[in-house]
Amino acid sequence: MSHPLIPALPAYPVRGESQVSFANKANDTVAAMPNVVVKQNELGGWMETTATAVDVDAAAAAVSASSASGSYEQVVAISATYTVIHQGSWASAPTTRNGGGALQVGDLYYDTTLGKLQVWS
Repeated sequence: MSHPLIPALPAYPVRGESQVSFANKANDTVAAMPNVVVKQNELGGWMETTATAVDVDAAAAAVSASSASGSYEQVVAISATYTVIHQGSWASAPTTRNGGGALQVGDLYYDTTLGKLQVWS
């Protein structure tokens, strides 16, 4: 929904104008004021509603960000575990882990000769 528009006021009276022109412009300006006040109140209500919606969206975004942060931490932990157990690609079974330690049951490597993922047991 677009915001309510406040109508422009008619030309203001200016000193030095003829008395009739000044009076006509003053009357037009005074007559326009009630509609301007109504539109200002509508705009105030629209601003309040919009601010409330922004607050609700901000709270939802904060929840999403927190959830995403938790998911990110899980992915980092899984990635770290996978990096430790995945030994890369080899033409034959590796004899040690990439870091030099002993292979562990469940370590993975891709056997390029067989074209298969292998699990150390």
